[in-house]
Parts: sequence; C-alpha cells; structure tokens
Amino acid sequence: MILPFDPIERSKEMEKIVMRGNERAYYRFRHADFYGPGGIVTADAVGCNLLCAPCWNYARNEAPENVGTFCQPSEVAQKLRVISEKKRCKQFRISGSEPFLGVASAKHIAEVIRATKGNFVIESNGLMLGYMPELIDLFDGLNTYWRICIKGHDEETFQRVTGARGEYFKYAPIAIQELRNAGASLEVAYMAAFVPIGKAATLTHTLRPKLEPESLRYYAGVKGRIEARGLRPKA
Repeated sequence: MILPFDPIERSKEMEKIVMRGNERAYYRFRHADFYGPGGIVTADAVGCNLLCAPCWNYARNEAPENVGTFCQPSEVAQKLRVISEKKRCKQFRISGSEPFLGVASAKHIAEVIRATKGNFVIESNGLMLGYMPELIDLFDGLNTYWRICIKGHDEETFQRVTGARGEYFKYAPIAIQELRNAGASLEVAYMAAFVPIGKAATLTHTLRPKLEPESLRYYAGVKGRIEARGLRPKA
C-alpha cells in the first residue's frame, strides 16, 4: 500500500476481501479485561480502511487475505455467548478491525448485535459512519455503546498516524455529530501521544461526549512505523 491512500477506496477493497455474502472473516474469539469489572467478550476480525502506525493488528489488516474463518452473524453470536457463559460476562464487542467498511459489513455487525442479546460496544474510527451516516440507522433500537477513536486533531496528524490522505480527517467528527443526533450512548477515544487533550476537546466540545485517552503501546513494528512517518509521540 502506497501512503497516503484513499481510505474510501480502501474500504471498498477491504469489504470485498473480508466479507463473503453476509459472512465476515474472524480469526479469534476471546475474553479481554477491558470496559470495567468483568471485562468484555471479544470477536477479533480483520479488515480496516486505515493503516494506523500504532495499531496492534497492523500486519493482519495490511494484508487480510486468507486470515481467519468466514462466519455468519449467528455463528459469531453463538461463539460469543459460549465465552460469555463461561466468564459470566454480558458485554461484547468486535475488535482488531474496522467494523464499518460499507453496507454489507454494517449489516453484518447489526445482525451480530441482534443475535447476541447483550450489551454491545461498537469500536470504530468513524470514517465510514461520517461518510455514510445512513449506516447508523441500521442500529436503531439495538443495545449499543459507541466508542469512536479520533486519529488526529488536524489533516496532517491524521495522515501521518493513519496513512490515509489528510482530507478524510473530517469524517470522524461528522460521525460523532450524527451519533449524538441519533441519541446514541457515546464516548470518544484519542491517542494522547499524538492528540493533545485540548485539541480533542476542541473537536468535540459542542457535543460533550466522554473523552478517553488511549496509551501508546509499542507492539511489534510500532516504533519503526512511527519513526518512518515522522511522528513524535508526546510522553
């Protein structure tokens, strides 16, 4: 992938790879110690429209071909419920990827949520939700908590962090606005190493969502990608 790239076109390409009808590629189902006491049951998928330098799942998302197994929404829900019963945990999420690559992937996750019947956290970079806000309508009436992660505070930072062209920076704030308009339960995450809290607050202050800083973790390859893109993390 040549940087910077068009993330809308990449969304379309990724959806063709990781979706097969209503099935999506997943490579792991697990329990994770996030989102409060009791943790969260997690389905790890592949396929993202961004290539963020700090991403823990970068290699799989860069080349998701032949990664994982294709699962129907009902299969995903069943696997999540088995872990849920074992761990006595009623929180769920899909992680490791971007759930919204287009209409097919959005419909898939809506069906997963409907079949799982628990408290579902939706993690997203917000790009396609801002570009196609009608996707949000698919989740009307579902038990969801939205977590949108902003990847920069301006076009330059967004481009360096994500590898995508800077002009697409605008879509995450649009997604946040649309979710608030829809009455969604929402928090906004930002990586404090690259996005000062003042800048994050400025992007969202009229919406007043919960702001949550994310810590930079040096997974394999992260340091090299950060240096190659000319990023200077703040301590």
